[in-house]
Amino acid sequence: MLTSLDEAYFIYQGHVQSQATITQPMQLSPLFNQQVINKHELRWPFKDHQLMYSTSKLILPTAATYNLGLMMLLILGIVIGCYGFYRLGVKQLKLAEQQLNFVSSVSHELKTPLTSIRMYSEMLKSGMVPSEQYKLDYYDFIHCESERLSRLIDNILQLSKLNQPQQCVEAHYTKLSILINIIESKVSSLLINSDFKINISSEFTQPDHALLLVDLDAFSQVIINITDNAIKFFDSEKIHDYRRKKVDIHFKPDAKNKDFIEMEFRDYGEGISAKQESKIFELFYRGGSELTRSTQGTGIGLALVNELVLAQQGTIEAHSVSPGLSIKIRFKSKIQ
Repeated sequence: MLTSLDEAYFIYQGHVQSQATITQPMQLSPLFNQQVINKHELRWPFKDHQLMYSTSKLILPTAATYNLGLMMLLILGIVIGCYGFYRLGVKQLKLAEQQLNFVSSVSHELKTPLTSIRMYSEMLKSGMVPSEQYKLDYYDFIHCESERLSRLIDNILQLSKLNQPQQCVEAHYTKLSILINIIESKVSSLLINSDFKINISSEFTQPDHALLLVDLDAFSQVIINITDNAIKFFDSEKIHDYRRKKVDIHFKPDAKNKDFIEMEFRDYGEGISAKQESKIFELFYRGGSELTRSTQGTGIGLALVNELVLAQQGTIEAHSVSPGLSIKIRFKSKIQ
């Protein structure tokens, strides 16, 4: 019990033997000023005095400190766990939506060309097309649509192997000159049908001496998917500048690692946003909604490209340029 008047302090201390001592220190020790419990004014004749009850100094024992630390860790673990479950739930919902969009787009991609092929083939079969020029045009259309269906089916089949691409890819060192010939042959039909041009350049004066670690089938699929993607989105944007109907492929030594060769694929379409640069290679990712989108596709082409490049021990990244999109692929290499 503490009694104070201005700067005078009286301390009353009771003992076990029912004895008490009263002291009057000049200054109040911090020991008696830890936490005020209660205080009130005294009545006459001590109305100028005040009684104040306070706790003594609290000393936290080691066991209490240990238990408090465990409680804090437990609370932190619960918070982190709840956040993790929340993020997992959001991710699963997003994946479910992407898969639903994928099923919708695949159904559309299969149904539309099959309907067109059936219609044109029935017209040719019934003899309704007397002109030889029209017949050739219809044959070309059927051929192009069948090729597109074949690419779609190949992508869907390859989708089942995304988690184990190393089992279907056998990379070998191949001459750069051979790869350039493969590029020209694989994308020629795509470019001709879309009235696109391709420019292939290299900083290697002797392409026969530059070898890249690739699997020829996987490399071809990478080139076809990227080219088809560039043409598809260029046409969907209805760009009327025919000087931009081209793709550039450039080979050069990697500036960061001398053991790699960089292949840059550049188109001149509308490009992508900075936000899409980190998502463009995600499985099922397509910007916008399936209900309002006019661009063909299933959202697995560039995801396959990413997995196939990684399976060939390479790296890939996309950057928006003005105008268009730049995709840089780095392959392991050696110079003979």
